[in-house]
Amino acid sequence: MVTPNTIVKLYSGIPCDPTYQNVLQWDSVTEQNQFFANKVPVATYTDFQFIDGTRELRIKRQMENCYHINYVAYQNHRYGNKWFYAFVTDMRYLSPESTALILDEDVWASWQFDLTFNKSFVERETVSNDAIGAHTLDEGLETGDYVTTAHSYTLFKPEDMRVIIAMTGVPDYIKQELGEGVVAQIQAPSIVRGIAFPVYWIECGRANNDSSMVAAQAIIDAYTKAAQLDAIVGVFTVTKVGDNYSTIESLGAYPARTLSIVPRNNKLYCYPYCALNIISSSGDAKTFRYERIGTGGATGFFKITHPFGMRPTLSATMENYAGNNIDIQDQVSLSGFPVLPWVNNGYQDWLAKHKYSMATEFGAGLSTLAIGGLTGNPLAIAGGITATLGSLSKVAQAEHIPNNLNGTIESSDANAISGKSGFYANCVSIRAEYAKIIDNFFSQYGYKVSNLKDIELHNRQNWDFVQTIGCNVIGECPANVIETVKKMFDAGVTLWHNGTFNYGTLDNPIITTS
Repeated sequence: MVTPNTIVKLYSGIPCDPTYQNVLQWDSVTEQNQFFANKVPVATYTDFQFIDGTRELRIKRQMENCYHINYVAYQNHRYGNKWFYAFVTDMRYLSPESTALILDEDVWASWQFDLTFNKSFVERETVSNDAIGAHTLDEGLETGDYVTTAHSYTLFKPEDMRVIIAMTGVPDYIKQELGEGVVAQIQAPSIVRGIAFPVYWIECGRANNDSSMVAAQAIIDAYTKAAQLDAIVGVFTVTKVGDNYSTIESLGAYPARTLSIVPRNNKLYCYPYCALNIISSSGDAKTFRYERIGTGGATGFFKITHPFGMRPTLSATMENYAGNNIDIQDQVSLSGFPVLPWVNNGYQDWLAKHKYSMATEFGAGLSTLAIGGLTGNPLAIAGGITATLGSLSKVAQAEHIPNNLNGTIESSDANAISGKSGFYANCVSIRAEYAKIIDNFFSQYGYKVSNLKDIELHNRQNWDFVQTIGCNVIGECPANVIETVKKMFDAGVTLWHNGTFNYGTLDNPIITTS
């Protein structure tokens, strides 16, 4: 006869089930034994000869007293000291005093310490390193729209702008009209920071100062009187930083990243959940990722380039971004600086353009009148009077010629004129509603890592989630155990370390090692 020597303990409320979506994980057999030692069994039996966790367990217990039993631990002493565990998946009535419990072995609880995990392709996990920027793979989650959580701007106000007149030439008779003081300020054609500016130009002053337009008008009038108005190429504005009309030393500030919530998971501080938008007032925009700014230990900022020209286009480029000293490919352009209209005196312009022809015409009329008077020819006298009066009439009519508007005010110039031209930097974040949902998802199911690596069973204090593709596990155990564990990890499993399946406040700090 075989002496009964198997111990069987029946439990209720053990938070495990055969789906293996949630399992209890211990770091040692000692911890596992202590867990069950702290659980008061519903009943304990010592009169069994051998238990197979995949078959029926017949016990002397009324069926109504078995409904709450969901788990079994047993130890076949004759065949070793190892404890085995099984789910109670069903039960069957045998007699008024006997019940058959249908068992399904909990292969994870029974064999986890006999398994060896080799490097596997880990699709998701609750990571052991949650540094900002360490995990940036696309999660494919719905993020909704953005809200601006912080902003800054670098504007070019009218006082930062200079009014410039450009002309094809400055003849001596124009110089006499302008005076030595003005002439001394005229810049000859030159190369400004590598860009050819092939015309003469002069600064008339700040764009927000009326005296600047008075000075500009005086120059225009001088060219008008000399019938050289066509020599005026244009009147335009450029930025001036310090003493330079063209510089690359202007720096723009951007706001620190700010979220709509304070997340538990630092991936929410990265794109697409949080980002930096640089927008120009002329409509160009680029999105930058905070986690790529200042890589390599350098401090990041965006640099503004100010070119010189009649239609300058400023550009903002991020420095020390994504490993690049200057991120040219993501530059933001700003255009629309005013090419200013100017007015010339219509009468003066007419006189300058017709002074020679009118002198000839008036002289001819007077000559005809004189000859007619000397010869007594009434027709000649009449013709001379008519011609002379006609010349005078043209001059009189010219006095009513309206002033001419040259150049145009474009709609894109409105921001520059109103002092709102520049670069705007906005920190944008997904809305709090979406941020909370995604933060909870990351807390429960970790991040997408998609990497061949060690399977880490205990990164976090309360639970870890791991999902693999083709879990690579071996062990000194039956083949069905290996197969079940592979399927468990490939489907995704939450490993609980606190003895309960309870997310609580979702606080699950990383375990730090000294």
